[in-house]
Amino acid sequence: MPPQEKKRLHVLQVSGVMNHGGAEVMLMDILRHLPDDVRFDFLIQTSGAGGKPPVGAFDEEIRQRGCRIFYICPQWNGLGLGYIRQFKKLLREEIGIPDVVHSHLNRKGGMVALAARLAGVKKIIVHTHGSKLYSFWDLRPRAVEAKILRFLVNHCATDFWACSEPEAKILFSPSICEGHRYEVINNAMNMERFMGIDPARVDALRQEFGISGRELVLGYAATFVRGKNYIFVPELLDALRRRGADTRFLFMGRLQDKEYYEEFRREVSRLDLEKSVTYLGDRDDVPECLALLNVFIGPSLKEGFGMVITESQGAGIPCVVSPGYSHAVDLGLDLVCFMEDYDPEKWADAILRMRDKRCTDKEKIRQAVIRSGFDSAENTRRIVELYRS
Repeated sequence: MPPQEKKRLHVLQVSGVMNHGGAEVMLMDILRHLPDDVRFDFLIQTSGAGGKPPVGAFDEEIRQRGCRIFYICPQWNGLGLGYIRQFKKLLREEIGIPDVVHSHLNRKGGMVALAARLAGVKKIIVHTHGSKLYSFWDLRPRAVEAKILRFLVNHCATDFWACSEPEAKILFSPSICEGHRYEVINNAMNMERFMGIDPARVDALRQEFGISGRELVLGYAATFVRGKNYIFVPELLDALRRRGADTRFLFMGRLQDKEYYEEFRREVSRLDLEKSVTYLGDRDDVPECLALLNVFIGPSLKEGFGMVITESQGAGIPCVVSPGYSHAVDLGLDLVCFMEDYDPEKWADAILRMRDKRCTDKEKIRQAVIRSGFDSAENTRRIVELYRS
């Protein structure tokens, strides 16, 4: 008899729409390094707005790599019962019972874990990439929902992963944290993508965006929502202008909150900064865009990790970042300045200090990435081992 083909480990990745967010980029890097005996499918949570399923920036590549994409209703459909019924039906009739369910929905992974447990899944991973901490006494509907989901995470999941220790302590129970029953999984990066940047492509982008050699070029890459604190940037640009700096601010990412974007544009207009601000869109050439910068800025109010900071260092770009970022993002290359507050005057001074600190030693960067545990190939090997454990 011919030898039986070895069964491939089947992992169902549960996430939001697969766009250029930090968790989604990390998940794609894992997929690109995946061994042949492991296969992924994706379950995407929809908004419930009706119409066609959402289209993600990575959907085409996901399908080209042999993965299937399925869609599911919002979690509180029918007080959660509709979600659970649809989850079980999808696994029973279309997806099959996977070996592993891996949720990337932070605390919303609690509902995923409950549904997966009821469907008979043996290994259920809730992976937090960043969650908000609510007071015990906060009884607002959103806070109550968060507490219910946190309870489900801690009682229905079998495995607990976090992008950092502080994030683990926000979502996971004291018994899980004190018993060290969780794994810290770095939001790793594809080193070659950020260190193998084509200078000709960067020059072409510089011409496309009309960037002159005398400009101080700042950049930010983040979904346009209030938590990313874009509204701080016009004040910062104004502070730099008063110091005589001819500054250009480039930003890229999905415009999710249109109202907030209009608020930002009004502030830019009020300070007469229209010529200093350029929106590059939601890009798939982030490494080349980062290479245009003198300094990357990260004014976010809170980040679970802040993968783009490690990516900027991978491209050799100095960074000035807010108190909202974990110090774990620092690769030890003297490229990150952590600010204590959001004073634009202090930020302006820090940017002028950091502007000439670009690192061009690629081997030094490579060793720093590996040493800090941010290499996506090595990260994937560890994740696959954990899937099998």
